[in-house]
Amino acid sequence: MGGGSLSIEFFVWWYHDLAVALFANLSYYFRYLTDLFSVSICLRTLFSVWKRDRISYDGLSLQEMMSAWVLNLVSRFIGFVIKTTVLIIFLIALIIYLVVAVLLIICWFTFPLLIIASLVYGLKLILHL
Repeated sequence: MGGGSLSIEFFVWWYHDLAVALFANLSYYFRYLTDLFSVSICLRTLFSVWKRDRISYDGLSLQEMMSAWVLNLVSRFIGFVIKTTVLIIFLIALIIYLVVAVLLIICWFTFPLLIIASLVYGLKLILHL
């Protein structure tokens, strides 16, 4: 193996093999983030009662039914507020994650080229002295 093929193997390894692993890891962390905030559960149960805290209407008088209805409505409102807050925090975390991921991808793909450019620039400076 000559030096030329070794450098080609490095670029294949860096830009293909490790890039595939990088995107797999980024995908894993995205799934982890959505699971951490229980996004699918929050969206599916957005208007459900909080912590299944619901009062049954069986055997209640009309006044007790109205009181139970109000308490059930309050429980739904509390659930909505908490789940909406969790989803907003998730969106903030997702934006931060996406910014970091994009910066990481940019750095990943430019790093070897930056090293080569630095070496060439350094050799030019040395040869001109």
